[in-house]
Amino acid sequence: MVVVRLQGGLGNQMFQYAFGISLAAGQSHNVKIDTGLLEDAQSNMRAVQRAFALEPFGLKNGALSKIDQLRFAPRRNATLLARVLTRVLQFIFPFELRLQKGNEYAEQYKKKSNLPICVVGRWQSPKFFESFDLLVKDIFSPDKLSPSESVRNLFDQFTDDILVGVHVRRGDYVTHPLYSKMLGALALDYYESSFALLQRRYPDQNLRFLIVSDDISWCKSKFKDLDRVCFVEGSDALSDLWLLSKTNIAVISNSTFGWWGGFLGDDKRLVLAPSKWAKDLEYIPDEILPSHWVEVQTSFEK
Repeated sequence: MVVVRLQGGLGNQMFQYAFGISLAAGQSHNVKIDTGLLEDAQSNMRAVQRAFALEPFGLKNGALSKIDQLRFAPRRNATLLARVLTRVLQFIFPFELRLQKGNEYAEQYKKKSNLPICVVGRWQSPKFFESFDLLVKDIFSPDKLSPSESVRNLFDQFTDDILVGVHVRRGDYVTHPLYSKMLGALALDYYESSFALLQRRYPDQNLRFLIVSDDISWCKSKFKDLDRVCFVEGSDALSDLWLLSKTNIAVISNSTFGWWGGFLGDDKRLVLAPSKWAKDLEYIPDEILPSHWVEVQTSFEK
């Protein structure tokens, strides 16, 4: 058994489950999901509230039994009796805890084990599931999603163009007291450099820029002079993910959501990504960008 303790939003949960399924597939284990860390975060007023987000891909919440929950994933507010039962269960039925150190990538995390495994971490690198990337792409296939009618119609409207999906992450990267300092929103020049690179590479082509964002008003004010641009409004996260995966080219932000929008598309398409993932080095995952993606020089909003 591999127990995946989920944390964070959709993109983070996808990385965590992808690592869990790669461990299971390599060792004939089954995978079970635990949402205890998501539930604990709901009682932390400083944390960004997240919920289980993988159901659109056919994955079910709450797969752990009560006994397994005590064994693998005791709750922060557990009673004294529950904590004693946890100790007893872990003594009788040992398992291996794989707790990621920061954002590091290391081969030791992927080693085989005869014991059940519980994984806790971000696991934000395709190297954690590199031998099973086709399996991961099948599990998270965008074709399982149901994009809004407006987004599908927008996509179908420009079949003669080279579609460039652009993801702009702002939101809590701007407003949250911690995330704005440690992660940070990309500065405008990252997107301008990406657009200029594409226009040089495809000088006589019909590039059409489709902008998705959690701050579409900012995008409208900053990209108003960009030729052949469409701002995707009134959409939802899953529709945006579907659209990013279907375009001919992707320009992603420093967001795991945007990362999956780039990764789930055609393997041969061009993906532009920021050369630096976060303001603070401790928040930059090891090996997060696939080697064939093109890195664009990055700066952050002050």
